[in-house]
Amino acid sequence: MQVLDVIGLRSTSSAFRSALAEMALGLGLNPSYIAGVMAIETAHTFSPSIQNPFTKATGLIQFLPTTARAMGTSVEALQRMSNIEQLAWVRQFFRPYAKRIRPSVPGDYYLAVFYPALIGRDPSTVIYSAGDTGYAQNAGLDRNADGVITVGDVTGTIDGVIASARTRPPIEVSVGASFIGWTFGGIVAVLVGSVAYQRRKQIQSFLEKHARL
Repeated sequence: MQVLDVIGLRSTSSAFRSALAEMALGLGLNPSYIAGVMAIETAHTFSPSIQNPFTKATGLIQFLPTTARAMGTSVEALQRMSNIEQLAWVRQFFRPYAKRIRPSVPGDYYLAVFYPALIGRDPSTVIYSAGDTGYAQNAGLDRNADGVITVGDVTGTIDGVIASARTRPPIEVSVGASFIGWTFGGIVAVLVGSVAYQRRKQIQSFLEKHARL
């Protein structure tokens, strides 16, 4: 299959790209758009150990310490993982929102990470205003300098990343049963054949429904 050439993704390993694609497809989501979220959150490095020095948010989607603890891990543990290992936690994070995210709307993917309660809300919805702590931490999103950060400001960030990626040739990614070994929770060997068959059916179904990247 093909994924969009989001800046930074091509520099990752083919194993990571395959694992990312299979993780996203397993949730019924678009791997290109999850890659877009990761590109934004890691400054295009796709580093699992990158950390915000102020909030201690860490990794591929910048897990906050409170989020990591609620999921049963820690930012310290996340920092020690490879990018493929950390995808299991990315999957765990996205799973509760997968049915709310519109697969073809990049902004929904970024809102799931930035402010999940606002998934699907009107772009004019104000999230932060000048003077708020949240505004100060995210002032770069207020590109028109009107003193507020709206849903549209947030979703516009990933829309720009995806629009840029569409101007470049896509990346070929292999998908299949290779993800089974790293899937969170593990899968016993006797189930591999059955799970791989079901995964191939899911991937084929997704590609038929979402032919456009």
